[in-house]
Amino acid sequence: MQLKYENDRLKLALAQSSANAKKWEVELTTLKTSNARLTSALQESTANVDEWKRQLQSYKEENARIKAKYADLEAGKIAEGNSEALRLRVEALESELRTRNEEIKALTMANKNKDFVALQKENGELRDMLNVVHEQLEIAMSANKVQKQNLETLNARLDGFIQGLVTIHREITHTLQT
Repeated sequence: MQLKYENDRLKLALAQSSANAKKWEVELTTLKTSNARLTSALQESTANVDEWKRQLQSYKEENARIKAKYADLEAGKIAEGNSEALRLRVEALESELRTRNEEIKALTMANKNKDFVALQKENGELRDMLNVVHEQLEIAMSANKVQKQNLETLNARLDGFIQGLVTIHREITHTLQT
């Protein structure tokens, strides 16, 4: 009776341990999904940075055209009366272009740094959670091994008891027949 109780208790513990292992596997899958989502967000952020770089290049090309026009003005290709007004206009446009370039650089760096830091932080948190899950899974697996060894030991002892009872039964049967 005691062995049956012990055996049932160990079966229940093994079932609970298996359920815990499945739960950790589901959580590991969830973490992998979150990691894939973060990777996708990082790729999208990289695409945004590439777009900003293209815009910056466009502004640089526009700046070069304006500088070329300014150089033409300085060389006297345009009438003297218009050159002063155009020179002032070119200077104003150059100033505005520098301001926009600085704004674009500031926005690009701020967004890139903010996204990168946030993604790094979340990735670190996910790695920590993954490590905890791995550790808990290893603990659960080692507990399963210990429980299995205990069950095997109890099974071997029970087998020994049963063999002893079979031997006694044979002796009693043999004694009764003689």
